[in-house]
Amino acid sequence: MNSYFVKTLLCLVLFVCFQWHLAAAEVTPDKPLLQETFQEPLSKDWFWGLGTWKAEKGILRGYESGPRRHGPVKMRRFELGDGVVDFEFRLEGKARFAGIIFNGSQQRGHIVHLVISQDQIRVLGHAKKGESENLLQQPHKIETGKWYPAQVRFDGPSMTATVDGRKFTVKADYIAEPKLTFGLGGDSGGPAGEKAGALEFRNLKISSAPIGQTSLSEAGRAAIRSEIQAVIDEGYYPGISILLIHRGQIVMREAHGVVDVETKKPFTVDQLCWLASTGKLFTATLMASLADEGLLSFDDPIAKTWPAFADIRLSDGSKPKDQVRLRHALSHTSGIPNDNWLKAERQLEKNSPQLAGYVAPQTAEDFINACLKLGLVVEPGTKMMYGRPIDLAACVAEKVTGNTFITLMQERVFRPLSLQHTTIQPTPEELKQLAPLYSSTKPGIFEPDQFGLEVAARQNKGLSTAGGGVYTTLDDLGTLMQLHLNRGKHAGKQLIRAETLELLYQPQPGTNGRYGLAFQIKDSQVNGHSRILSHPGYSGPVAWIDFERDLAGVLLMQSNTVQRTKHHNRIIDTIYRYLPAQAKSD
Repeated sequence: MNSYFVKTLLCLVLFVCFQWHLAAAEVTPDKPLLQETFQEPLSKDWFWGLGTWKAEKGILRGYESGPRRHGPVKMRRFELGDGVVDFEFRLEGKARFAGIIFNGSQQRGHIVHLVISQDQIRVLGHAKKGESENLLQQPHKIETGKWYPAQVRFDGPSMTATVDGRKFTVKADYIAEPKLTFGLGGDSGGPAGEKAGALEFRNLKISSAPIGQTSLSEAGRAAIRSEIQAVIDEGYYPGISILLIHRGQIVMREAHGVVDVETKKPFTVDQLCWLASTGKLFTATLMASLADEGLLSFDDPIAKTWPAFADIRLSDGSKPKDQVRLRHALSHTSGIPNDNWLKAERQLEKNSPQLAGYVAPQTAEDFINACLKLGLVVEPGTKMMYGRPIDLAACVAEKVTGNTFITLMQERVFRPLSLQHTTIQPTPEELKQLAPLYSSTKPGIFEPDQFGLEVAARQNKGLSTAGGGVYTTLDDLGTLMQLHLNRGKHAGKQLIRAETLELLYQPQPGTNGRYGLAFQIKDSQVNGHSRILSHPGYSGPVAWIDFERDLAGVLLMQSNTVQRTKHHNRIIDTIYRYLPAQAKSD
Protein backbone atom coordinates (compact mmCIF):
# COMPACT_ATOMS: atom_id res chain seq x y z
CA MET A 1 0.00 0.00 0.00
CA ASN A 2 1.26 3.49 -0.84
CA SER A 3 3.01 4.99 2.22
CA TYR A 4 1.66 8.46 1.47
CA PHE A 5 -1.87 7.04 1.48
CA VAL A 6 -1.27 5.28 4.81
CA LYS A 7 0.07 8.45 6.42
CA THR A 8 -2.87 10.46 5.09
CA LEU A 9 -5.35 7.90 6.40
CA LEU A 10 -3.65 7.84 9.81
CA CYS A 11 -3.79 11.64 10.06
CA LEU A 12 -7.45 11.58 9.13
CA VAL A 13 -8.24 9.00 11.82
CA LEU A 14 -6.35 10.99 14.45
CA PHE A 15 -8.15 14.18 13.42
CA VAL A 16 -11.58 12.52 13.69
CA CYS A 17 -10.70 11.08 17.11
CA PHE A 18 -9.50 14.48 18.29
CA GLN A 19 -12.71 16.15 17.11
CA TRP A 20 -14.78 13.46 18.81
CA HIS A 21 -12.84 14.02 22.02
CA LEU A 22 -13.49 17.77 21.84
CA ALA A 23 -17.18 17.21 21.22
CA ALA A 24 -17.42 14.81 24.16
CA ALA A 25 -15.67 17.30 26.40
CA GLU A 26 -18.01 20.04 25.25
CA VAL A 27 -21.13 18.03 25.98
CA THR A 28 -20.09 16.83 29.43
CA PRO A 29 -18.71 19.79 31.37
CA ASP A 30 -17.40 18.78 34.80
CA LYS A 31 -18.00 21.96 36.74
CA PRO A 32 -18.93 21.17 40.36
CA LEU A 33 -22.25 22.48 41.63
CA LEU A 34 -20.70 22.75 45.09
CA GLN A 35 -17.12 22.49 46.31
CA GLU A 36 -16.18 22.85 49.99
CA THR A 37 -12.47 23.21 50.67
CA PHE A 38 -12.85 23.70 54.47
CA GLN A 39 -10.05 26.25 54.44
CA GLU A 40 -12.33 28.91 55.96
CA PRO A 41 -15.01 28.91 58.69
CA LEU A 42 -18.27 27.34 57.54
CA SER A 43 -20.76 29.54 55.71
CA LYS A 44 -24.32 30.18 56.89
CA ASP A 45 -25.49 27.43 54.53
CA TRP A 46 -24.22 25.07 57.23
CA PHE A 47 -27.24 25.96 59.33
CA TRP A 48 -27.53 23.43 62.18
CA GLY A 49 -25.54 20.84 64.03
CA LEU A 50 -24.85 18.76 67.12
CA GLY A 51 -21.46 18.48 68.73
CA THR A 52 -18.45 20.67 68.02
CA TRP A 53 -17.30 21.28 64.45
CA LYS A 54 -14.23 23.11 63.15
CA ALA A 55 -13.23 23.81 59.56
CA GLU A 56 -9.56 24.64 59.08
CA LYS A 57 -6.61 23.67 56.95
CA GLY A 58 -8.83 21.78 54.51
CA ILE A 59 -10.49 19.50 57.08
CA LEU A 60 -13.92 19.57 58.72
CA ARG A 61 -13.54 17.98 62.17
CA GLY A 62 -16.43 17.06 64.46
CA TYR A 63 -16.80 15.41 67.84
CA GLU A 64 -19.44 14.88 70.49
CA SER A 65 -19.71 17.54 73.19
CA GLY A 66 -22.06 18.50 75.97
CA PRO A 67 -24.42 16.36 78.02
CA ARG A 68 -26.57 15.19 75.10
CA ARG A 69 -25.66 11.65 74.06
CA HIS A 70 -25.74 12.00 70.31
CA GLY A 71 -22.99 11.73 67.76
CA PRO A 72 -21.85 14.90 66.00
CA VAL A 73 -23.76 15.97 62.89
CA LYS A 74 -23.53 19.11 60.74
CA MET A 75 -26.26 20.04 58.28
CA ARG A 76 -26.00 22.03 55.06
CA ARG A 77 -28.63 23.43 52.71
CA PHE A 78 -28.21 22.24 49.14
CA GLU A 79 -30.94 21.04 46.78
CA LEU A 80 -30.03 17.91 44.85
CA GLY A 81 -31.94 15.66 42.48
CA ASP A 82 -29.72 13.40 40.43
CA GLY A 83 -26.03 14.03 40.94
CA VAL A 84 -22.77 12.87 42.45
CA VAL A 85 -21.44 13.63 45.95
CA ASP A 86 -17.73 12.99 46.54
CA PHE A 87 -15.89 13.30 49.83
CA GLU A 88 -13.14 11.75 51.94
CA PHE A 89 -13.51 10.72 55.59
CA ARG A 90 -11.39 9.51 58.48
CA LEU A 91 -12.22 7.98 61.89
CA GLU A 92 -10.03 9.12 64.77
CA GLY A 93 -9.62 7.49 68.19
CA LYS A 94 -12.68 5.52 69.30
CA ALA A 95 -14.90 6.83 66.49
CA ARG A 96 -17.18 4.03 65.33
CA PHE A 97 -18.70 5.22 62.06
CA ALA A 98 -19.08 8.15 59.67
CA GLY A 99 -21.97 8.88 57.40
CA ILE A 100 -23.92 11.25 55.19
CA ILE A 101 -27.68 11.76 55.33
CA PHE A 102 -30.02 13.39 52.78
CA ASN A 103 -33.29 15.00 53.81
CA GLY A 104 -36.41 16.44 52.22
CA SER A 105 -38.47 19.26 53.74
CA GLN A 106 -38.91 19.55 57.50
CA GLN A 107 -42.28 17.87 57.09
CA ARG A 108 -40.77 15.09 54.96
CA GLY A 109 -37.72 14.38 57.12
CA HIS A 110 -34.93 11.93 56.27
CA ILE A 111 -34.84 10.26 52.84
CA VAL A 112 -31.71 8.10 52.75
CA HIS A 113 -28.64 7.61 54.94
CA LEU A 114 -25.23 6.08 54.19
CA VAL A 115 -23.45 4.68 57.27
CA ILE A 116 -19.79 3.57 57.01
CA SER A 117 -18.59 1.77 60.14
CA GLN A 118 -15.40 -0.10 60.90
CA ASP A 119 -16.84 -3.46 59.82
CA GLN A 120 -19.80 -2.82 57.50
CA ILE A 121 -21.65 -0.56 55.07
CA ARG A 122 -25.31 0.25 55.68
CA VAL A 123 -27.87 2.22 53.69
CA LEU A 124 -30.98 3.22 55.59
CA GLY A 125 -34.06 4.34 53.69
CA HIS A 126 -36.96 6.40 54.98
CA ALA A 127 -40.12 5.96 52.91
CA LYS A 128 -42.01 8.24 55.31
CA LYS A 129 -41.08 10.51 58.18
CA GLY A 130 -40.42 8.42 61.27
CA GLU A 131 -40.04 5.19 59.30
CA SER A 132 -36.75 3.43 58.59
CA GLU A 133 -35.76 0.38 56.57
CA ASN A 134 -32.47 -1.38 55.94
CA LEU A 135 -31.88 -1.10 52.19
CA LEU A 136 -28.39 -2.59 52.41
CA GLN A 137 -26.07 -4.08 55.03
CA GLN A 138 -22.82 -5.70 53.91
CA PRO A 139 -19.45 -6.44 55.56
CA HIS A 140 -16.67 -4.00 54.77
CA LYS A 141 -13.53 -3.23 56.77
CA ILE A 142 -12.01 0.21 57.32
CA GLU A 143 -9.28 1.32 59.71
CA THR A 144 -9.12 4.26 62.08
CA GLY A 145 -6.59 6.98 61.33
CA LYS A 146 -6.76 6.41 57.57
CA TRP A 147 -8.39 8.55 54.89
CA TYR A 148 -10.96 6.85 52.63
CA PRO A 149 -12.63 8.16 49.47
CA ALA A 150 -16.40 7.88 49.25
CA GLN A 151 -18.95 8.74 46.60
CA VAL A 152 -22.75 8.78 46.51
CA ARG A 153 -24.42 8.83 43.09
CA PHE A 154 -28.14 9.46 42.66
CA ASP A 155 -29.88 8.44 39.45
CA GLY A 156 -33.64 8.63 39.84
CA PRO A 157 -34.71 5.91 42.30
CA SER A 158 -31.19 4.41 42.39
CA MET A 159 -28.35 5.27 44.75
CA THR A 160 -24.84 3.90 44.34
CA ALA A 161 -22.36 4.31 47.18
CA THR A 162 -18.70 3.71 46.44
CA VAL A 163 -16.38 3.36 49.44
CA ASP A 164 -12.67 2.72 48.97
CA GLY A 165 -13.36 1.50 45.42
CA ARG A 166 -16.17 -0.92 46.32
CA LYS A 167 -19.69 -0.20 44.99
CA PHE A 168 -23.02 -0.75 46.72
CA THR A 169 -26.31 -0.02 44.91
CA VAL A 170 -29.82 0.28 46.32
CA LYS A 171 -33.13 1.27 44.76
CA ALA A 172 -36.32 2.75 46.19
CA ASP A 173 -38.89 5.07 44.63
CA TYR A 174 -38.51 7.71 47.34
CA ILE A 175 -34.77 8.08 46.64
CA ALA A 176 -35.77 10.09 43.55
CA GLU A 177 -37.45 12.75 45.73
CA PRO A 178 -35.77 16.19 45.84
CA LYS A 179 -33.12 16.27 48.55
CA LEU A 180 -33.08 19.74 50.13
CA THR A 181 -30.39 19.35 52.81
CA PHE A 182 -27.64 16.92 53.71
CA GLY A 183 -25.61 16.24 56.81
CA LEU A 184 -22.18 14.86 57.65
CA GLY A 185 -21.78 13.02 60.93
CA GLY A 186 -21.56 9.72 62.76
CA ASP A 187 -20.33 8.36 66.09
CA SER A 188 -17.12 10.01 67.29
CA GLY A 189 -16.51 7.72 70.27
CA GLY A 190 -18.68 8.99 73.11
CA PRO A 191 -19.43 11.91 75.42
CA ALA A 192 -15.81 12.40 76.47
CA GLY A 193 -15.55 14.73 73.52
CA GLU A 194 -12.40 15.13 71.45
CA LYS A 195 -10.49 12.95 73.90
CA ALA A 196 -12.63 9.99 72.86
CA GLY A 197 -12.36 10.51 69.14
CA ALA A 198 -13.41 12.57 66.15
CA LEU A 199 -14.80 12.42 62.62
CA GLU A 200 -13.00 14.20 59.80
CA PHE A 201 -14.14 15.07 56.29
CA ARG A 202 -12.39 16.78 53.38
CA ASN A 203 -12.65 17.45 49.63
CA LEU A 204 -16.46 17.63 49.56
CA LYS A 205 -17.78 18.11 46.03
CA ILE A 206 -21.21 17.83 44.43
CA SER A 207 -21.48 17.53 40.65
CA SER A 208 -24.26 16.94 38.17
CA ALA A 209 -24.38 13.38 36.94
CA PRO A 210 -22.61 12.76 33.61
CA ILE A 211 -24.56 12.53 30.37
CA GLY A 212 -26.14 9.14 29.86
CA GLN A 213 -27.06 8.60 33.52
CA THR A 214 -30.75 9.47 33.06
CA SER A 215 -33.48 7.67 31.18
CA LEU A 216 -32.73 9.41 27.86
CA SER A 217 -31.20 6.54 25.93
CA GLU A 218 -28.79 6.68 23.03
CA ALA A 219 -31.70 5.60 20.84
CA GLY A 220 -33.59 8.63 22.13
CA ARG A 221 -30.73 10.99 21.35
CA ALA A 222 -30.41 9.49 17.89
CA ALA A 223 -34.13 9.99 17.25
CA ILE A 224 -33.98 13.61 18.44
CA ARG A 225 -30.95 14.32 16.24
CA SER A 226 -32.73 12.76 13.29
CA GLU A 227 -35.82 14.93 13.85
CA ILE A 228 -33.72 18.09 14.18
CA GLN A 229 -31.90 17.26 10.96
CA ALA A 230 -35.20 16.55 9.22
CA VAL A 231 -36.46 19.99 10.27
CA ILE A 232 -33.27 21.63 8.99
CA ASP A 233 -33.58 19.70 5.74
CA GLU A 234 -37.04 21.21 5.17
CA GLY A 235 -35.20 24.46 4.50
CA TYR A 236 -36.57 26.96 7.01
CA TYR A 237 -33.60 27.06 9.41
CA PRO A 238 -29.87 27.03 8.61
CA GLY A 239 -29.07 25.55 12.02
CA ILE A 240 -30.53 24.49 15.37
CA SER A 241 -29.00 23.89 18.79
CA ILE A 242 -30.58 21.94 21.64
CA LEU A 243 -30.12 21.72 25.40
CA LEU A 244 -32.03 19.25 27.57
CA ILE A 245 -31.69 19.17 31.36
CA HIS A 246 -33.45 16.14 32.80
CA ARG A 247 -33.67 15.57 36.55
CA GLY A 248 -30.91 18.10 37.08
CA GLN A 249 -28.55 16.60 34.49
CA ILE A 250 -27.54 17.79 31.06
CA VAL A 251 -28.59 14.88 28.84
CA MET A 252 -28.24 16.58 25.46
CA ARG A 253 -26.29 19.67 24.43
CA GLU A 254 -25.35 19.99 20.79
CA ALA A 255 -25.74 22.04 17.63
CA HIS A 256 -26.57 21.09 14.04
CA GLY A 257 -26.38 22.86 10.70
CA VAL A 258 -24.86 26.25 9.99
CA VAL A 259 -25.28 29.69 11.49
CA ASP A 260 -24.51 31.65 8.30
CA VAL A 261 -25.87 30.57 4.92
CA GLU A 262 -23.11 32.45 3.08
CA THR A 263 -20.00 31.36 4.99
CA LYS A 264 -21.41 27.97 6.05
CA LYS A 265 -19.97 28.55 9.50
CA PRO A 266 -21.27 25.78 11.81
CA PHE A 267 -23.96 26.54 14.35
CA THR A 268 -22.36 25.98 17.79
CA VAL A 269 -23.60 25.47 21.33
CA ASP A 270 -22.03 28.76 22.43
CA GLN A 271 -23.59 30.84 19.66
CA LEU A 272 -24.96 34.23 20.77
CA CYS A 273 -28.58 34.60 19.63
CA TRP A 274 -31.38 37.15 19.87
CA LEU A 275 -34.27 35.63 21.80
CA ALA A 276 -37.03 38.03 20.70
CA SER A 277 -40.17 37.09 22.68
CA THR A 278 -38.47 34.17 24.41
CA GLY A 279 -36.82 36.97 26.40
CA LYS A 280 -40.16 37.45 28.16
CA LEU A 281 -39.08 34.57 30.40
CA PHE A 282 -36.30 36.82 31.75
CA THR A 283 -38.84 39.60 32.31
CA ALA A 284 -41.14 37.22 34.19
CA THR A 285 -38.23 36.16 36.41
CA LEU A 286 -37.27 39.77 37.17
CA MET A 287 -40.83 40.75 38.05
CA ALA A 288 -41.12 37.71 40.31
CA SER A 289 -37.92 38.80 42.07
CA LEU A 290 -39.39 42.25 42.72
CA ALA A 291 -42.68 40.75 43.89
CA ASP A 292 -40.82 38.36 46.17
CA GLU A 293 -39.30 41.33 48.00
CA GLY A 294 -42.63 43.08 48.30
CA LEU A 295 -41.63 45.90 45.99
CA LEU A 296 -44.70 45.26 43.88
CA SER A 297 -47.62 42.89 43.50
CA PHE A 298 -48.97 41.39 40.30
CA ASP A 299 -52.38 42.72 41.36
CA ASP A 300 -51.08 46.29 41.60
CA PRO A 301 -52.83 48.75 39.28
CA ILE A 302 -50.44 50.47 36.89
CA ALA A 303 -51.84 53.68 38.37
CA LYS A 304 -50.22 52.84 41.70
CA THR A 305 -46.84 53.76 40.23
CA TRP A 306 -48.05 55.86 37.29
CA PRO A 307 -51.07 57.83 38.62
CA ALA A 308 -51.96 59.18 35.17
CA PHE A 309 -53.05 55.66 34.25
CA ALA A 310 -56.10 56.07 36.46
CA ASP A 311 -57.53 58.25 33.68
CA ILE A 312 -57.24 55.69 30.85
CA ARG A 313 -60.59 55.18 29.10
CA LEU A 314 -62.34 52.83 26.72
CA SER A 315 -62.99 53.89 23.13
CA ASP A 316 -66.44 55.26 24.03
CA GLY A 317 -64.93 57.44 26.76
CA SER A 318 -66.23 55.31 29.63
CA LYS A 319 -64.15 54.23 32.59
CA PRO A 320 -63.20 50.52 32.61
CA LYS A 321 -64.80 48.26 35.23
CA ASP A 322 -61.37 47.23 36.48
CA GLN A 323 -58.11 49.13 36.50
CA VAL A 324 -55.26 48.00 34.26
CA ARG A 325 -53.09 45.88 36.54
CA LEU A 326 -49.56 44.53 36.29
CA ARG A 327 -50.91 41.02 35.74
CA HIS A 328 -52.88 42.32 32.75
CA ALA A 329 -49.70 43.74 31.22
CA LEU A 330 -47.80 40.48 31.73
CA SER A 331 -50.64 38.37 30.27
CA HIS A 332 -51.41 40.68 27.31
CA THR A 333 -54.92 41.33 28.61
CA SER A 334 -54.53 45.04 29.43
CA GLY A 335 -57.07 46.11 26.82
CA ILE A 336 -54.52 48.39 25.13
CA PRO A 337 -54.44 47.58 21.39
CA ASN A 338 -51.55 45.70 19.79
CA ASP A 339 -49.90 46.24 16.39
CA ASN A 340 -52.29 43.90 14.56
CA TRP A 341 -55.38 45.68 15.86
CA LEU A 342 -53.94 49.12 15.08
CA LYS A 343 -53.16 48.05 11.53
CA ALA A 344 -56.55 46.43 10.91
CA GLU A 345 -58.78 48.94 12.69
CA ARG A 346 -56.90 52.23 12.38
CA GLN A 347 -54.65 51.53 9.39
CA LEU A 348 -51.57 52.47 11.40
CA GLU A 349 -48.28 50.79 10.49
CA LYS A 350 -45.40 50.38 12.96
CA ASN A 351 -43.55 53.27 11.36
CA SER A 352 -46.53 55.63 11.58
CA PRO A 353 -45.49 58.91 13.30
CA GLN A 354 -48.50 58.60 15.62
CA LEU A 355 -46.97 55.44 17.11
CA ALA A 356 -43.45 56.73 17.74
CA GLY A 357 -43.74 56.73 21.54
CA TYR A 358 -45.45 53.34 21.47
CA VAL A 359 -43.07 51.53 19.09
CA ALA A 360 -39.76 53.17 20.02
CA PRO A 361 -40.06 55.05 23.33
CA GLN A 362 -37.00 56.82 24.66
CA THR A 363 -38.24 56.84 28.26
CA ALA A 364 -40.83 55.12 30.42
CA GLU A 365 -42.85 58.35 30.35
CA ASP A 366 -42.95 58.15 26.55
CA PHE A 367 -44.48 54.69 26.65
CA ILE A 368 -46.95 55.51 29.42
CA ASN A 369 -48.19 58.56 27.51
CA ALA A 370 -48.43 56.59 24.27
CA CYS A 371 -50.58 53.93 25.95
CA LEU A 372 -52.82 56.58 27.47
CA LYS A 373 -53.25 58.16 24.05
CA LEU A 374 -54.25 54.83 22.48
CA GLY A 375 -56.67 54.04 25.31
CA LEU A 376 -58.46 50.73 25.83
CA VAL A 377 -60.32 48.83 23.13
CA VAL A 378 -61.62 46.09 25.47
CA GLU A 379 -62.10 45.75 29.22
CA PRO A 380 -58.90 44.78 31.09
CA GLY A 381 -58.65 41.05 31.81
CA THR A 382 -61.20 39.98 29.17
CA LYS A 383 -59.26 39.43 25.96
CA MET A 384 -55.68 38.54 25.08
CA MET A 385 -54.09 40.94 22.57
CA TYR A 386 -50.48 39.84 22.34
CA GLY A 387 -48.10 42.75 21.88
CA ARG A 388 -46.20 45.74 23.24
CA PRO A 389 -48.22 46.59 26.39
CA ILE A 390 -46.13 44.04 28.30
CA ASP A 391 -43.53 46.84 28.31
CA LEU A 392 -45.65 48.43 31.05
CA ALA A 393 -43.85 45.93 33.28
CA ALA A 394 -40.53 47.66 32.55
CA CYS A 395 -42.11 51.04 33.32
CA VAL A 396 -43.43 49.80 36.67
CA ALA A 397 -40.14 48.11 37.58
CA GLU A 398 -38.17 51.27 36.90
CA LYS A 399 -40.59 53.45 38.84
CA VAL A 400 -40.74 51.33 42.02
CA THR A 401 -36.97 50.82 42.22
CA GLY A 402 -35.50 54.00 40.75
CA ASN A 403 -33.23 51.86 38.54
CA THR A 404 -33.31 51.20 34.83
CA PHE A 405 -34.81 47.99 33.57
CA ILE A 406 -31.40 46.98 32.22
CA THR A 407 -29.73 47.53 35.60
CA LEU A 408 -32.45 45.57 37.36
CA MET A 409 -32.06 42.68 34.96
CA GLN A 410 -28.30 42.62 35.48
CA GLU A 411 -28.49 42.85 39.27
CA ARG A 412 -31.44 40.52 39.86
CA VAL A 413 -31.21 37.92 37.10
CA PHE A 414 -27.98 37.90 35.09
CA ARG A 415 -25.49 38.21 37.98
CA PRO A 416 -27.21 35.96 40.57
CA LEU A 417 -27.37 33.20 37.93
CA SER A 418 -23.78 33.91 36.73
CA LEU A 419 -24.98 34.45 33.16
CA GLN A 420 -21.74 35.53 31.52
CA HIS A 421 -23.06 35.65 27.96
CA THR A 422 -26.43 37.35 28.40
CA THR A 423 -27.08 41.01 27.66
CA ILE A 424 -29.71 43.57 26.75
CA GLN A 425 -27.24 46.08 25.34
CA PRO A 426 -24.83 44.05 23.18
CA THR A 427 -21.44 45.67 22.61
CA PRO A 428 -20.01 46.10 19.09
CA GLU A 429 -17.89 43.00 19.70
CA GLU A 430 -20.91 40.99 20.81
CA LEU A 431 -22.85 42.13 17.75
CA LYS A 432 -20.07 40.69 15.59
CA GLN A 433 -20.64 37.34 17.33
CA LEU A 434 -24.42 37.51 17.03
CA ALA A 435 -26.00 34.87 14.81
CA PRO A 436 -27.42 36.39 11.61
CA LEU A 437 -31.21 36.48 11.62
CA TYR A 438 -33.10 35.32 8.56
CA SER A 439 -36.66 35.44 7.35
CA SER A 440 -37.85 32.32 5.55
CA THR A 441 -41.23 32.02 3.86
CA LYS A 442 -40.22 29.35 1.34
CA PRO A 443 -37.99 26.29 1.79
CA GLY A 444 -34.34 27.08 1.12
CA ILE A 445 -34.91 30.85 0.80
CA PHE A 446 -33.25 32.92 3.53
CA GLU A 447 -33.63 36.69 3.48
CA PRO A 448 -31.57 38.79 5.94
CA ASP A 449 -33.71 40.15 8.77
CA GLN A 450 -32.36 43.18 10.65
CA PHE A 451 -34.98 43.25 13.41
CA GLY A 452 -32.64 41.92 16.11
CA LEU A 453 -30.03 44.56 15.28
CA GLU A 454 -32.71 47.28 15.28
CA VAL A 455 -33.84 46.26 18.76
CA ALA A 456 -30.25 46.35 20.02
CA ALA A 457 -29.70 49.82 18.55
CA ARG A 458 -32.94 51.09 20.07
CA GLN A 459 -32.13 49.67 23.51
CA ASN A 460 -28.71 51.26 23.46
CA LYS A 461 -30.46 54.65 23.16
CA GLY A 462 -33.76 54.40 24.99
CA LEU A 463 -36.12 52.25 27.03
CA SER A 464 -35.40 48.52 26.82
CA THR A 465 -38.23 46.25 25.87
CA ALA A 466 -39.63 43.85 28.43
CA GLY A 467 -41.10 41.90 25.55
CA GLY A 468 -38.03 40.77 23.66
CA GLY A 469 -34.71 42.49 24.25
CA VAL A 470 -32.44 39.71 25.52
CA TYR A 471 -29.40 38.28 23.68
CA THR A 472 -27.98 35.07 25.12
CA THR A 473 -26.58 31.58 24.59
CA LEU A 474 -27.89 28.05 24.93
CA ASP A 475 -26.30 27.44 28.34
CA ASP A 476 -27.36 30.76 29.87
CA LEU A 477 -30.97 30.30 28.80
CA GLY A 478 -30.82 26.75 30.13
CA THR A 479 -29.65 28.09 33.50
CA LEU A 480 -32.66 30.40 33.67
CA MET A 481 -35.04 27.54 32.90
CA GLN A 482 -33.33 25.34 35.49
CA LEU A 483 -33.97 28.07 38.10
CA HIS A 484 -37.69 27.72 37.41
CA LEU A 485 -37.55 23.92 37.37
CA ASN A 486 -35.73 24.06 40.73
CA ARG A 487 -38.56 26.19 42.15
CA GLY A 488 -36.40 29.29 42.50
CA LYS A 489 -33.17 27.69 43.70
CA HIS A 490 -29.77 28.08 42.08
CA ALA A 491 -26.50 26.57 43.33
CA GLY A 492 -28.18 25.64 46.60
CA LYS A 493 -29.57 29.13 47.29
CA GLN A 494 -33.22 30.17 47.20
CA LEU A 495 -33.19 33.22 44.92
CA ILE A 496 -36.97 33.51 44.56
CA ARG A 497 -39.61 31.73 46.64
CA ALA A 498 -41.36 28.87 44.90
CA GLU A 499 -44.81 30.24 45.75
CA THR A 500 -43.95 33.54 44.03
CA LEU A 501 -42.79 31.81 40.86
CA GLU A 502 -45.90 29.64 40.91
CA LEU A 503 -47.97 32.78 40.28
CA LEU A 504 -46.31 33.09 36.87
CA TYR A 505 -47.57 29.68 35.78
CA GLN A 506 -51.29 30.17 36.51
CA PRO A 507 -53.67 30.68 33.53
CA GLN A 508 -54.98 34.24 33.42
CA PRO A 509 -58.57 35.34 32.68
CA GLY A 510 -59.10 36.28 29.06
CA THR A 511 -56.40 33.90 27.72
CA ASN A 512 -58.50 30.73 27.34
CA GLY A 513 -56.22 29.07 29.83
CA ARG A 514 -53.18 29.23 27.55
CA TYR A 515 -51.15 32.07 29.03
CA GLY A 516 -49.90 32.93 32.50
CA LEU A 517 -47.67 35.86 33.41
CA ALA A 518 -45.25 35.93 30.45
CA PHE A 519 -45.45 32.12 30.19
CA GLN A 520 -47.33 30.18 27.55
CA ILE A 521 -49.21 27.14 28.85
CA LYS A 522 -49.70 24.00 26.77
CA ASP A 523 -50.68 20.43 27.55
CA SER A 524 -48.83 17.43 26.15
CA GLN A 525 -50.41 13.98 25.85
CA VAL A 526 -47.26 12.37 24.42
CA ASN A 527 -46.05 9.50 26.62
CA GLY A 528 -48.18 10.64 29.54
CA HIS A 529 -49.88 13.93 30.37
CA SER A 530 -47.84 16.99 31.35
CA ARG A 531 -48.01 20.75 31.25
CA ILE A 532 -45.45 22.69 29.22
CA LEU A 533 -44.58 26.19 30.43
CA SER A 534 -42.71 27.97 27.67
CA HIS A 535 -42.27 30.87 25.33
CA PRO A 536 -41.27 30.93 21.65
CA GLY A 537 -39.74 33.91 19.88
CA TYR A 538 -40.05 35.72 16.55
CA SER A 539 -36.44 34.79 15.79
CA GLY A 540 -37.15 31.06 16.10
CA PRO A 541 -36.20 29.89 19.62
CA VAL A 542 -38.27 28.26 22.32
CA ALA A 543 -37.49 27.43 25.95
CA TRP A 544 -39.66 25.42 28.31
CA ILE A 545 -40.00 23.63 31.62
CA ASP A 546 -42.08 20.57 32.43
CA PHE A 547 -42.48 19.68 36.10
CA GLU A 548 -44.11 16.31 35.41
CA ARG A 549 -41.04 15.28 33.41
CA ASP A 550 -38.56 17.21 35.58
CA LEU A 551 -37.29 18.63 32.30
CA ALA A 552 -35.96 21.97 31.09
CA GLY A 553 -35.38 22.41 27.37
CA VAL A 554 -34.03 25.00 24.95
CA LEU A 555 -34.09 25.08 21.16
CA LEU A 556 -32.19 27.94 19.50
CA MET A 557 -32.47 28.86 15.84
CA GLN A 558 -32.34 32.25 14.13
CA SER A 559 -35.00 32.28 11.44
CA ASN A 560 -38.39 33.99 11.41
CA THR A 561 -40.88 31.61 9.86
CA VAL A 562 -44.55 30.81 10.40
CA GLN A 563 -43.50 27.15 10.48
CA ARG A 564 -41.77 27.45 13.86
CA THR A 565 -44.65 26.28 16.08
CA LYS A 566 -45.09 23.15 13.98
CA HIS A 567 -41.36 22.46 14.07
CA HIS A 568 -41.07 23.13 17.81
CA ASN A 569 -43.89 20.67 18.43
CA ARG A 570 -42.32 18.01 16.22
CA ILE A 571 -38.99 18.14 18.03
CA ILE A 572 -40.54 18.33 21.52
CA ASP A 573 -42.91 15.43 20.76
CA THR A 574 -39.89 13.35 19.71
CA ILE A 575 -38.11 14.24 22.96
CA TYR A 576 -41.20 13.31 24.98
CA ARG A 577 -41.48 9.87 23.39
CA TYR A 578 -38.22 9.06 25.18
CA LEU A 579 -38.79 10.97 28.45
CA PRO A 580 -42.14 9.91 29.91
CA ALA A 581 -44.20 12.03 32.25
CA GLN A 582 -44.23 10.73 35.81
CA ALA A 583 -47.57 10.17 37.47
CA LYS A 584 -48.02 12.30 40.58
CA SER A 585 -48.08 10.38 43.83
CA ASP A 586 -50.92 10.90 46.30
